[in-house]
Amino acid sequence: MLVGEQLAMGKSMYLDVFDHSGPLSAGMYWLLSMISGRSPILPRILALVLVLLQASIFNNICNRFKVYEESNFVPSLLYTLGMSLFFEMQILSPELLGLSCLMMALYYCIEHITSRERNDEIVIRMGLMLGLATLFHPIFFFFFLGIFIMMIFFSNTIVRRYAVILYGFSIPIFLAGLYYFWKDAGTNFIHFFITENIKSITPMFNSLVVWSQYLPLIGALLLFSVFGQIKALSTWHMNNRQTLITITMISQLVVGTLITILLRPKNPHDFIILVPWLAFFIPFYFFRFRRKWLSEVFFGILILGMIVPGVLLDAAYWAPNQRLEKQAYLLKETNLPAIKDKNILVLGEDLSPYWEARADLAYIGWQSLAADLKNDKKIAQYRILASFGKQLPEVIIDQKEVMPELENRVPKLKAQYVRNGNTYQLKN
Repeated sequence: MLVGEQLAMGKSMYLDVFDHSGPLSAGMYWLLSMISGRSPILPRILALVLVLLQASIFNNICNRFKVYEESNFVPSLLYTLGMSLFFEMQILSPELLGLSCLMMALYYCIEHITSRERNDEIVIRMGLMLGLATLFHPIFFFFFLGIFIMMIFFSNTIVRRYAVILYGFSIPIFLAGLYYFWKDAGTNFIHFFITENIKSITPMFNSLVVWSQYLPLIGALLLFSVFGQIKALSTWHMNNRQTLITITMISQLVVGTLITILLRPKNPHDFIILVPWLAFFIPFYFFRFRRKWLSEVFFGILILGMIVPGVLLDAAYWAPNQRLEKQAYLLKETNLPAIKDKNILVLGEDLSPYWEARADLAYIGWQSLAADLKNDKKIAQYRILASFGKQLPEVIIDQKEVMPELENRVPKLKAQYVRNGNTYQLKN
């Protein structure tokens, strides 16, 4: 929302606005801000439309390429319910935007590896979609690597077509980089979009601790997906096409799992990239039951297992509330001095104050400024000085107690603000 607001004011991404968001995500937020401002209605509607579109593409993949013994709508149902497990599905996150392109890339990938008559057009479309997904969020680069490596080992694609895939993938990345270098923001584009996102990889142990907070929500989906994988690999008599598709899905599940384990910070919408791959394997478990009534019983248990936890969490903050700190993701009322319609800067993760105020500083997210404060290079110092040299925030809310470090970087701030607790107000 904040990024879109700044861009709607005529500012340029990575030149006047510093944030880790991908170029296409920023462009989407700019468009939404131009159309509906801060209203959440349009983004929520668009998020729902994207989920339904992705579910349709996913179901089409399963039915057209005859993944299961019979055509059905179970994959799309599981996909939609899986997405609804996380209340941030209503947010138009970069992961959700990029997942739409990834579903199209997956469709082209499967069409390529299962077709007898292969052509370069399908391959370049696949690379192009993966490149576009990466411009929404850089984590999709790893899905590109997963597909690329899978094709090397499990398909008989000729060498020339690997070059075509790389060409298709590089086209949108190259054009985006060329645009920002033309806008004199190429260095910042590389720093914020590429370098800082690579640094977001965190130790695996710490991530596994965070994972435990979300197990109550994804437990049923994860459990039945494991059952489906075991059933598919042990009892399912697959033809060559089904084997290739299953290997593709397993490779993407491995990539998605590694990403969600290692990515920092953890948010509910980070886990939606697991939903397609988990939803793919679940039908294998149910379609192998000899007694159909037993299959229906277990399917009902799965559906309840995916719906009930979310309902209980909303109703009573289920077992216990501390395991899923839901309040951390919701806007809170602020007990701060009057900040309505003022230009403020929040030094911390809690962005609630921005709901009543505005952000005119180049640094939108706290992570972007924190990274530059830790960076001793001249370019980082220049970005900080240039940002505070244009216009000073009327209020600075220091949640991380880093204002002294910021004052060392920008000495003029010491004489410009009056401190009141963790709040700094600009002198008249």
